[in-house]
This record gives sequence, structure tokens and C-alpha cells, in this order.
Amino acid sequence: MIKGTLWWCILFCLVRMMMNGQDTIYKRNGDLIAAKVLEINIHEISFKRIDLPDGPLIIVSKNEILKIKYATGVIDSFNVVQPPAQGPVVRVPVKIYSNPDFIKLAMRRGVYVYRGHNIPDRKLLSIANRRNLEWNNKEITENITACKRNKTLQYAIGFGGAGFGILCLYGSAAAISYDTSVGNVLLSMAAASVGTAAIVSSQVVSFSYKLKRVKNANKVMDLYNQSLR
Repeated sequence: MIKGTLWWCILFCLVRMMMNGQDTIYKRNGDLIAAKVLEINIHEISFKRIDLPDGPLIIVSKNEILKIKYATGVIDSFNVVQPPAQGPVVRVPVKIYSNPDFIKLAMRRGVYVYRGHNIPDRKLLSIANRRNLEWNNKEITENITACKRNKTLQYAIGFGGAGFGILCLYGSAAAISYDTSVGNVLLSMAAASVGTAAIVSSQVVSFSYKLKRVKNANKVMDLYNQSLR
């Protein structure tokens, strides 16, 4: 009788030890799982079933788990993690050129693409002016005129200033070669300074007119494309 009682006590202790060594997973659908929890990360829980210690590793989403009661009696509860809200998608309108007569900007400044070929601004103005005979768009006419005027000033100042500067430098060098007196040298150096300044300043001013010319040409292109629509 004593041996039987001792046997039942040992069996009870073993069962108690097994129960104390397991974790209990409470799922949100009401299921209870006797398990050994191995890992808990941000989104998932990894465990093995207590009745299948050599079985496969089971991984479930934390959103499926209500709480876990560990063998030590500690309880972890879990909230449903909502995915981060996405902000509104901003769609940037893209210019679609469906008409084969549309003119687009090329990679180089002042160069355009028309029917698959690169064209200079001179050709752009010619095309726009010809079509504008039908549209009679005053803004196109004004920008064509301004573009041509800026182009004239660009070349006149650029070549004129460079030519004047070169003449000053040539005259300064020639004067020194004929007369090396102090007065003549000083005068030649002054002429050389004037020539250098004329070359540099003329190119700067010329480039500013080129930018204005390109701006007018781009405006003509935009007005031309708008009129085609």
C-alpha cells in the first residue's frame, strides 16, 4: 500500500514538473497551445509544441496571439499591430507629346527635337512662324522678334568686342616692338589692358544675351505646342 502511494506521488510530481515546464499560448480565436516558446521578435513568435519536442518549428504572427503564460507564471499580452498608414500618393503630371509635330527640348541648350531630328533655334522659329500665320498668336510673334533681336546683339557684342580687343592687343605689341621708350611702353600696356577688358566683358555680355535668346526660343516652343493642342 505504501509502495502504491509512493508510486502515485512520484507520478504526480513528474506530471507537475512537466506542466510547470511548458508555456501556454492563448490565440485570439480561443485556441490554447501547450508549447515551448523559443523566440519573440517584432512581428512573429516561434515555438514548438510541447507534445512534439522534436517536431517542426512553428512560426505565427503576433497579431494572432492574445497572450502567453510562461512556465514561470509570467504573462505577456500582445496588441494587434496595425501596418503604418501610407500618405497620399502625389502624382506629378507628365507632358505627353502625342502629336508628331510637337517640338521638345534636346539635351543641349538652344537645340530642339522635331520629328526625331535635332534642330537649332533658327529652325524652331521658322516652323513656329509658319504655323503662326494660321493662329495669329501675338505672344508667339513677340517672342520670335525678341529671340532674333537678342541673337543679333549676342553676335554683334561677342564678335565686335573680341575683334576690338584683339586689335588693341595687336597694336600694343606692335607699338612696343617699334618703340621701347617708357612713355610708349606705358601707353601700350594701357592699350593691352583695354583690349583684354573688352574681350572679357564682351563675352560676358554676349553670353547674357544668349541666355535671353534661349529663353525666348523656349517660350516660342511652349506656345507652339500649346497651340497644336
